[in-house]
Amino acid sequence: MSTLHAFTNDILGQLDGVGIAELIRKKEVTALEVTEAAIARSQKMDPSIHAISEDDYQRALTIAKASSQKGFFSGVPTFIKDQSNYAGMATRLGTKALENARVCKKSDGITSQILDQGFIVLGKSTMPEFGWTAVTQFPNDWVPATCNPWNTAHTVGGSSGGSGALVAAGVVAISHTADGGGSTRIPASACGLIGLKPTRERLRRSKIMEGSPIDISMDGVVTRSVRDTAYFYAEAEKFYHNKSMPKMGLVTGPTNRKLKMGYLYQSPTGSADDQTIAELEKTIKLLTDLGHQLKPIDLPVSESFAADFEMTWKMSAWATAKLGRFILDPSFDSKKLTDFTHMLADEFKFAALPGTMKRMKGYKQEFSQVLKDNDIDIVLTPTLASAPRALAQNVFDLSPKGHFDYLKSWAAFTPLASGTGAPSISLPMGFSADKNLPMGMLFNADFGQDALLLELAYQIEQAQPWRRITG
Repeated sequence: MSTLHAFTNDILGQLDGVGIAELIRKKEVTALEVTEAAIARSQKMDPSIHAISEDDYQRALTIAKASSQKGFFSGVPTFIKDQSNYAGMATRLGTKALENARVCKKSDGITSQILDQGFIVLGKSTMPEFGWTAVTQFPNDWVPATCNPWNTAHTVGGSSGGSGALVAAGVVAISHTADGGGSTRIPASACGLIGLKPTRERLRRSKIMEGSPIDISMDGVVTRSVRDTAYFYAEAEKFYHNKSMPKMGLVTGPTNRKLKMGYLYQSPTGSADDQTIAELEKTIKLLTDLGHQLKPIDLPVSESFAADFEMTWKMSAWATAKLGRFILDPSFDSKKLTDFTHMLADEFKFAALPGTMKRMKGYKQEFSQVLKDNDIDIVLTPTLASAPRALAQNVFDLSPKGHFDYLKSWAAFTPLASGTGAPSISLPMGFSADKNLPMGMLFNADFGQDALLLELAYQIEQAQPWRRITG
């Protein structure tokens, strides 16, 4: 077992993004010095953790030299998940089918919303093929798996695995993610980070998700501090606010409310293992000690949810496999897709789509009604059903069906918020001592109540400061 990180006595130290931005504003350091330090860290770490799909260091240095203090996070380095377009770089979505993709001429909406805040992009972070799976692994003849800095023999999670690894290892303080079934919250859980999937449509979008008849994906970030997440959303809101939901504003401290929470150990597709349940029970005790009321509840969605959610993934895989040349890039080569993607595409059933679409639209209201009927503010679950899987167990060595069964059983709790559109945050509450791996706990709130989740996160962070990576 190896634990790796880039934290050292350079100008970045243990600072979070807000701390780095403050040093730059005070002119104690320059954006160029910060960018150089982050590049040095990435060059030290990436040969071991394999978290960068492509770097853009020279352009980042050029931008840093000309940095003019525009945006709260001006000069703070970050990475863009290789799912979103960043002008001047290709978007390959973790697949060989797009290995010859053209350089993008225009940045996606979410990328622009990140750039507007002053972030300096160092490159693209890794993801598995199209983000279909919850581990950042690839067939063995492709590229190495992205490793978990806490224990490099284990997965970093996915699909935003590269971003999770880079933040956990201290290369950058904050990094872009996207979550259609847990892809922000899963690597946050596996890497001991904060991962908020915001209410659906709170942020601008990645182009790949535009026009989808069943829209479940939301972009976001992973961070090491609650305040980094809070400031990111507050600043993003200055450049775009969806008027269909309340503003988040800047959340700066803990809630003073005594919240009512419902918790569950089971999900529509699986249940937590004994170790995860034990960590969940520790979380329940901490929350009770803080004055919150907790009680067990039943699944907050209908039994049809799991099959409908599964069909949305298969629909997306079908559209990708059949229409990739038109909706992604002319170079798209479906023959290079993994057997896993082909299986998902082949199992899509057109006849099921109208019913699936209708029910998926109704799950938002169903979830809200369950909260109301049970008189609860928050639904608490584990983020994942167990600690992260060993990388020696490559999911692409399994049959496609075995791969999908593993995905559904491990990432069993995160689809709830993706399918309903509710905000959901993973916090690094638990720990697997035998594996030296973090284990997240998941808090789900009603539509638009993202700020409440951040207030709760601040309270928990103060009561039980997050464990820091060492080694």
